[in-house]
Amino acid sequence: MASVDLVGPSALEVGSRHTPSDIVTGPCEKDVSLTGEASTMDENPPQLQDTSNEHTLSSLSTFRKTVLLLTFALANFIDVCNVSGVAIAAAQISKDIGLETSQVVWTITSYSLCFSAFLLFSGRLSDLFPVGIIFESSLFVLSILSLATSFMTSNKYALLIFRGLGGIAGSMVTFGRLAPPAVPSSYHLTVHMYPDLTQQAAKLAILGLAGGLGNVFGLVLAGLCMEASYHWFFRIIAILCILSTAITIIILPRTGSLSASDGEIPSWKRMDAPGVVLIMGSLICFMLSLTQGPIDGWQSARSIVPFVLSWPLGIGFFVWEANIPPRIAILPSTVWSITNSVIASLVVLVPMGFWGTSQLLFATYWQTTFNWAPLHVAVAVLPQGLMTLAVGVFKPIHPSYHRKAQIQYTYWRNTCRRRRGLTNQIRRRTR
Repeated sequence: MASVDLVGPSALEVGSRHTPSDIVTGPCEKDVSLTGEASTMDENPPQLQDTSNEHTLSSLSTFRKTVLLLTFALANFIDVCNVSGVAIAAAQISKDIGLETSQVVWTITSYSLCFSAFLLFSGRLSDLFPVGIIFESSLFVLSILSLATSFMTSNKYALLIFRGLGGIAGSMVTFGRLAPPAVPSSYHLTVHMYPDLTQQAAKLAILGLAGGLGNVFGLVLAGLCMEASYHWFFRIIAILCILSTAITIIILPRTGSLSASDGEIPSWKRMDAPGVVLIMGSLICFMLSLTQGPIDGWQSARSIVPFVLSWPLGIGFFVWEANIPPRIAILPSTVWSITNSVIASLVVLVPMGFWGTSQLLFATYWQTTFNWAPLHVAVAVLPQGLMTLAVGVFKPIHPSYHRKAQIQYTYWRNTCRRRRGLTNQIRRRTR
């Protein structure tokens, strides 16, 4: 399911008192290890704040802050909507542009592949250059690409290329919160608008909630648009992007880079080009392999070659990042010292993998096999999004239930172990 990143006691914070806002804006001199010790490291990630720019954003009026926050939330909504909504429209798109049944997945994969491949690089751009300009230009480019996609009615390659370019633009607007440097523009701006940690956590929760709403209402929006044509879904996305761009141009003040420049290291070195190339190559090859496997066969060269190439590229990326100063790395090794970061990263793959495959599969199957109307399909898939949204909203309101569940699990696990040990002792004595 699409994750609702509501800020609260999350998997990253179990056993740690650090909030996501601490991860983003914490002092760069402190490196928190797994043992909780702080060590002074000169090579930590480049998250130094420019106090003048921070003052410009934090001193805005409440009205301007609220409007900007809602605009950033709308950007996150658009990003998730661009995936969930297209799942409903995929069947009609494939008929219109001549995609085979096995190739329908590319209507979503083209966007998601480019989004994930460029996410870390987009976060670094937001760190080195004026983040307001990046946010506005990315939204504007996404609006143009969405509008162009709506007119692609016969050329499948052009539509998929525009979808991929839209994924790149989307990665510069929204998510990416595990690594401090990988905080694309909407989160970056929100953190600097609300320097107070209590306010910051609440506002970041709103951005996460907007992503969950995008998963829910993206289905409904696509279903309604499909009553006319799927082209209108992309046109509405373009209208929302243009509206968001206009609001930020008018309200968002001009600022420089929100991270202090490092005179010792030029900007081009801090772009970490080798790391960017390695992670892009690994992700693209891996996703290409998994996508082409069902189409051409798992024993075909189009599936095997990219799958084999993805592993040395991925391993090479982590080796490279571990051997360069964290101030330069796009994914510094200090990230893995955050408590439970590895576990949380692995666990989130399960629901995200299920959501990414099941929605498209159900939507296409119901439309092509049972001839369901798109709006009917949207309503049928809606419970997935609603359940995700409900869990995300419920957790911060009643965090005690989450902790009670952990305590009860530990209690019953230990009880079962004691009973098992007692049973084994009885068996040994009765032999």
